[in-house]
Amino acid sequence: MINFKGAQFVSVAEAADMLNRTTESVRQLAKRHEVRHAKIRRRVYFRLSDLETLMSKKHDLPSFESLSLIEQSGNGFESVAAIAKANQYNETYLTRLVKQGKLVGYITISGEILIPRRSIDEFFEQKAVANIETL
Repeated sequence: MINFKGAQFVSVAEAADMLNRTTESVRQLAKRHEVRHAKIRRRVYFRLSDLETLMSKKHDLPSFESLSLIEQSGNGFESVAAIAKANQYNETYLTRLVKQGKLVGYITISGEILIPRRSIDEFFEQKAVANIETL
């Protein structure tokens, strides 16, 4: 990672690692102008914030990295996979709830969806109340 004029830049290899893609697919992103890039001595670099924006737009979810450190540390986030395993739900179902706005969720630069613990608790409370009311 390189810091330049207050912005953080990553190499193609670092971007590929962050995005869980191959270096060639990351180069294609630059070639197709899907994400801004800079060339320095024949090397390609990406602004970290541009990669975050790319993931956020792709999944139509706000970026986890764009949250302040206070928001990140104060909310207790869990991954969709961990919630699904602990509560015996399907990951696809939980992802759909996030995209529908029924659960608050954030996308990480690697594509993982994180949900604040508060949002999970509220959702399961509402679901429990609805189940009791139908009895």
